[in-house]
Amino acid sequence: MKARCLYLVTLSVAAGLLMLATPVKANIVQTFAINVDTYIDSRSPTFNYGVATTAKVLVNGTDGSLARALFKLPDNIWSISEDQLISAKVWFYVWMDRTAERTVTLHPLIRGFAEGTGDGTLSGDGATWQTCDGANLWTCTGGDYDCSVFVDADELSNWFSWDITLLWNNTNLRSFGAMLKMNDESDPGYTNIPRAPFTSSDGPANERPYVEVIYVDWLRADINGDGVVNFVDFAILASNWLLSDSSVDADIAPAGGDGIIDALDLKEITSHWLEADNSDRLLTR
Repeated sequence: MKARCLYLVTLSVAAGLLMLATPVKANIVQTFAINVDTYIDSRSPTFNYGVATTAKVLVNGTDGSLARALFKLPDNIWSISEDQLISAKVWFYVWMDRTAERTVTLHPLIRGFAEGTGDGTLSGDGATWQTCDGANLWTCTGGDYDCSVFVDADELSNWFSWDITLLWNNTNLRSFGAMLKMNDESDPGYTNIPRAPFTSSDGPANERPYVEVIYVDWLRADINGDGVVNFVDFAILASNWLLSDSSVDADIAPAGGDGIIDALDLKEITSHWLEADNSDRLLTR
């Protein structure tokens, strides 16, 4: 018993010493431009809008027609692993928010699409209401998407955002992209509302869509930042157990922290036990 207590005390002392040498860790905030997008319109079911400056989402009470936006996420964002990820949001600029009591939802697509070169024309080379690429029919007219997985928009002034953090490992989102559609597509019975005309990647530079990712460039479980998850990290966590105002970055789970150092943080360490961070960065010794 004495030996065990001495061992724990030694670990706590070592943790205290190493906390003094722990580097300050700043989260990285990076934006990635969305460059592939279009929209499809049931009122013009054979037209492509691949180079249009807008990406419309609407329900038209005049004739019951619908418009839905499609976009692909930039390939380079997937180099960020789930263990590094703090948050990820998709942002689209809306120049006339008339969603009224409805909102716009994001769904992963379950089939790929071609952006096309049309601007409300019969280009024959991009997605339309009827086809995914100008030639091959969607399985379901209006785009193939996963209706069981969705994120509602957070509407902030002229910018709408969708938090896709929990969808980071969604295979469909990674492979095919996403659809933006009105959450309720029933006919409102009046003209032009609800609608959300977003700016596309072909619109004004300061209004183009993008993905904002906040992440760390080390293993979250590597609390002291020495490049490996081991007993030092465990000792630091143990010395801050159940604290909500820890002076060190031991609140490592879930991503971004939850305000207390507890079993979730312990699980994060054990699941990455002895894993090493091989990134090229300066280590504090």
